[in-house]
Amino acid sequence: YITNFRCDPRKVVLIPGGAGGLGAAIAALLVQDGAIPVVGYRQNKGHALVFQQRLQDLYGGLVHLVEGDVTDPDARKRYLEAALSIKGELYGLVALTGDPARVKASELDGPALHASFAANFEAPVLLARAAAEEMLRHGTHGSIVLVSSMQGVFPFEGSLAYASPKAALVH
Repeated sequence: YITNFRCDPRKVVLIPGGAGGLGAAIAALLVQDGAIPVVGYRQNKGHALVFQQRLQDLYGGLVHLVEGDVTDPDARKRYLEAALSIKGELYGLVALTGDPARVKASELDGPALHASFAANFEAPVLLARAAAEEMLRHGTHGSIVLVSSMQGVFPFEGSLAYASPKAALVH
């Protein structure tokens, strides 16, 4: 549990992939600090709405949701527009997006590697670049965090397609 993490109150932080797991914990900490998380989710609107309501009930702050797969350029644009529509600026991005890409070694091919690269490296990096451009345009001194995976430094058996682009985020 992170105990010394703090975000300035009323700052908008975009969290693609933030409706579950580590992203949900980060969103909860931000709400407790008074920040405004904009949580992106790929699908499953019902789960996202339950998550949103639970955080708002527990901590009293606002949680905004935005749906879309960040591998889609239009979805990345919607994510940023949703965050910017709240206060006109973005303070931070914590990208937890990805697809586990569990491909058996015997089935590993170019299209599988390309799909994993797009989901696990290209999409979060392009979203980060767009977020950085907005932050620079507004003179915002914030943060961008690209979250990888333990497999980015220690791949599991059968995880080459997933581990390789996650390793690229680390380096």
